[in-house]
Amino acid sequence: MAMMAAVIVCTSAVAGPVGQTGADAARPCPFAGHNCYSDLNLRLSRHKLATALRAGLRTIEVDVHHNPTAGGFVVTHTSKDPPAEPLLGEFLTPMWRQWRDEPGEHILIIDLKGGRPDAVARDMHEYLRAYRDVLCTFAPDGSARSTGPIRVCLTGSRALGQAYIDLAGRKGELLALRDGSPGGRGGDALRRYLRRPARPGVGFLTLPWGVVDGGSAAGDYVDWLSEIVAGARRNGYQLRVYTLNVPLPKRLDGRLVSGEWDAHWSACVRAGVDMISTDTYALAAEWWKQIGSKLEPIQPGAKSKGPASP
Repeated sequence: MAMMAAVIVCTSAVAGPVGQTGADAARPCPFAGHNCYSDLNLRLSRHKLATALRAGLRTIEVDVHHNPTAGGFVVTHTSKDPPAEPLLGEFLTPMWRQWRDEPGEHILIIDLKGGRPDAVARDMHEYLRAYRDVLCTFAPDGSARSTGPIRVCLTGSRALGQAYIDLAGRKGELLALRDGSPGGRGGDALRRYLRRPARPGVGFLTLPWGVVDGGSAAGDYVDWLSEIVAGARRNGYQLRVYTLNVPLPKRLDGRLVSGEWDAHWSACVRAGVDMISTDTYALAAEWWKQIGSKLEPIQPGAKSKGPASP
């Protein structure tokens, strides 16, 4: 689906926008910009990042390969030796500039696609040190040390993410946390994972939508989502579900009308999912403003039905 040209701001998080007070000001916008770059060309990469920032998304994801001969972390999904893709430091400059002055919490998701673990860990630590003054920082055991406006999540290769956690821990301070995920895709595997104590340095839980859906109809997984959210919070994880795009939205007189097309988004918001990854940045921001921010959360204590076995 082509992204909308109109700029609709997805207001968010800890400090609400000017003029917004009460409960609405405290409700975080959960949408995360998925893959805010392009492997096609640098111009399109910059356009996608700018679109996500203009929409007001407070969570941005980029994929990187570590390529020392190219200068370090290259923003790309598949290529280990890209001809023209940007370097991470240059590419994210507009994001760092905007987020320094923006109220509320922001999350940068760096998807580690490849590289030597020792080199990835070393260069990631050096890259993040340049922004330490605006980052949430953590002790080696993963406990919060200082609260900045930007939190960094390392996803993708768990081995590369753990290499960073190990190196930064030896240096005495984590500038990023990595994510975790259950080994299997079924509900039982996820329940077992959530019963285990959180590992030091793991602050996020990343799930594909298939783990949530499990083949169930739209009305069957809201309670299951709520169980997942409750388990994530017990362990101190922020939960991200990916990647939730929607079919052509229903409109009436130019306004969005909720229905089957946005059922997954609605379920995530009602259950309290922290981050909903999507490629439809502007539409997600518009939906949050018109519909999502007004949804009532599901009442705690409802018995989970769980997903059907995939």
